[in-house]
Amino acid sequence: MKVDQLLLRIRHNRPFAWLRLHDQRRRRTAVAGLWAAFGAHVAVIAFAGDGALAGVLGAVTLVAGLVCLFSLAEASALRGGARPLDAARLAARDRAYAAAFYGTGWLLLSVVVYAEVALRVEALWLPADPRTAVAAFAAVAVAIGLLPVSLLGWVEPDDAPALPPAEPHLPRRPRRFATGLDDEGPRFLH
Repeated sequence: MKVDQLLLRIRHNRPFAWLRLHDQRRRRTAVAGLWAAFGAHVAVIAFAGDGALAGVLGAVTLVAGLVCLFSLAEASALRGGARPLDAARLAARDRAYAAAFYGTGWLLLSVVVYAEVALRVEALWLPADPRTAVAAFAAVAVAIGLLPVSLLGWVEPDDAPALPPAEPHLPRRPRRFATGLDDEGPRFLH
C-alpha cells in the first residue's frame, strides 16, 4: 500500500473515531482523567524509583493519558469536523484559545517564580541531578501542551440536537387573474 493511499484511508476512516465523547459531561470526565493520569505519571516517576513496578505503573498511566488525549481530540467539534462552524462554536473556540493562552502564561509565570523562590529558600524542592531536572522540565512542557486541549474539551458545549428534515413545500397553485368584467372566477384587486 502506498503512503498516499494510507493517508487517504486514515483521513476518511479516522483511527480513533470510536473514542468520541458525545456530551459535555463525558468530555469533562475525560479532561479530569487526563490530568489525573498526568499527575499519577509524574508521581510514579518522582516517587517510585527505577524498579520494574515503577516502569509498569508509568506505562499504564502514560497509556491512560494518551487514551484520554486522543478521545478529547476526536470529540472536539470546535475544530470544525465535517460541518462548518457557526458563530456560537467559533466564539466558544476563541474563548477556549484565549483561556489557554492566559493559562499557559500563568503556568509559566508560576514555574519561574517557584524556581526563583526555591533558589533562595532551602525548604522548597529543586532537582538534585540532571535526570530529575530534565524530568521536571518535561513535566512542565507536557502540562503546557495539555492545557489547550483540556480547556477546549472542558468548555465545548453539547452539540445542538439534530433538526428533523423539513417537510417539503407543496407547490402553489398558479394564480388566476381576472381578465375582464364578465370573468366567472373570484376577482383580484391589483
